[in-house]
Amino acid sequence: LTPEARATRVSFCRQFLAKMKEDPTFLSRVLWTDEAAFYLHDVISINNVYYWSEDNPNIVFEKPTASPKVTVWAGFNARFLLQPYFYDGNVTAEAYCSLINN
Repeated sequence: LTPEARATRVSFCRQFLAKMKEDPTFLSRVLWTDEAAFYLHDVISINNVYYWSEDNPNIVFEKPTASPKVTVWAGFNARFLLQPYFYDGNVTAEAYCSLINN
C-alpha cells in the first residue's frame, strides 16, 4: 500500500470501530456483498494469483478477451442471506443500482 492508501484505510477502520462502539447494532445492519465471474470456456480469473518460476520469471498467461462468462453476486448481514443473482457478463452500474433498488 502507498502511505496515502494506508492512511485512508486506517482512518476508515477508526471510523468503523467508533460507529460500532456508539451503536452495538451497527455491525449487524451492514450488508456485506461480493461478486465472482465464472468463465464458460476454460478461462481462470487470475486477479489474485501470482506465479513464480526459476525457468521463466517473466511468464505471461493469455486469455481470450471475449470469453463468455457469468457473474454471480450475493450479499448477507446478521439477519439474512440474499440469494445469489446471476448476470450474463459484467455487472454494470445500472444493473447493480437496479438490484439494490428493487
